[in-house]
Amino acid sequence: MKVSLHNRTLNRITPRRAPPSRSTASSLCSWVSLISEAVTFKWPALALERGSSAALTPPTRPPELATIHPNAPPQTIPHLSQSLLYFYRPVRTPTRGTPPPFRNVKKGKGPIKMIRKSSVAVALVCALLLAFTVRAQDLTQVDKDKALAYLESTKNDVLDATKNLSTAQWNFKAAPDRWSIAECIEHIAAAEDYIRGAVESGVMKAPAVPGRDIAAIDAGIIANVPERKNKVQAPEAIKPTNRFGSPQAAIDHFVESRATTENFLKTTPGLRDHAADSPTGQKWDAYEFILLIAAHSERHTNQIKEVKADPNYPKS
Repeated sequence: MKVSLHNRTLNRITPRRAPPSRSTASSLCSWVSLISEAVTFKWPALALERGSSAALTPPTRPPELATIHPNAPPQTIPHLSQSLLYFYRPVRTPTRGTPPPFRNVKKGKGPIKMIRKSSVAVALVCALLLAFTVRAQDLTQVDKDKALAYLESTKNDVLDATKNLSTAQWNFKAAPDRWSIAECIEHIAAAEDYIRGAVESGVMKAPAVPGRDIAAIDAGIIANVPERKNKVQAPEAIKPTNRFGSPQAAIDHFVESRATTENFLKTTPGLRDHAADSPTGQKWDAYEFILLIAAHSERHTNQIKEVKADPNYPKS
C-alpha cells in the first residue's frame, strides 16, 4: 500500500506473516517517517503563527546518516530518538538581532532577560517621575522665610494693638453681640493652638495632592483671610470663655504659642507633601495652614482696630 503526502511517496509495509519484531520495527519506522514529513511541511506555518521573521529552510538529509538505514526512503527519520529539529533546523535570516523561532531560551538569558531589564528600567523611571511630580511642590527657603516674616509681623501687630490698655478699654463692646478686645486676644491665642494642632494631627497625615496652584492659594490666604467683609462664626472650641483668666495671660500664651508655631515651621519637613480640606473647600497643605494662622491673627487685629475706632470707645 502507498500513501502520498505533499507529493512525497512513502512506502508503508502491509501486514504479513513475518516475525513480530521485524513487522513492529518496520511499522514504527514508517509512522515516524509520516510524522516527520507532516511536521516538516507544517513547520513554516507554525513559525509564522509564532510571529517569527526567520526563514525556515529544511536541509537535505545529512550524508553521515545515510549509512544507518540504506534502504530507508529519502527525507525520512530513521530513528525516533533523533530530534526533528536536528534535521529541520531553522536558518536565521541576515536580519541582526532577530532570534530564531522555537529556540530554547534559558532563564535569565537572551530576550527574556532583556525584557525583564527593560521592565525594571521603565518601572524605575515611572517611580522617579511620580516622585518628582509630588516633590516638585516642596517648600522652598524663600517660602519659609516669607511665612516666618508674616508670623513675626502679625505677632507684633497684635502686641502693638493691645499695648497699655485699661480695664475699661479691654472690656468695651461696641454692641452686645460684638467681641471686646479682651475676647479678641483670647480667641487669637486659642486659635493658634487649635489650628497648629489640626496641622500636626491631621494635615501632616493626609496624602499629597499634586497639581494644585500653590502660588494662587498662598496669595489668596494672605489677601482674603484678613479682610472682614465676610463675617463667619468661630468654632465652639475657640470661642472666648475667659479660659486664660486675664487679658495679659492671654497675651503671654499667644506669644508662647506663636514661638511654637515658628519653630514648627522651621523644623518640620514635608509641609508641602500633605493637603487636607480647608475652610474654603480647597485642599490646603500644612504650609498654607500656617499662613492661615498668621492671617487669622491679622484678621482679629483688624477687629481690635474696629473696636478702638468706635465713637464710644473709652479714652482711657
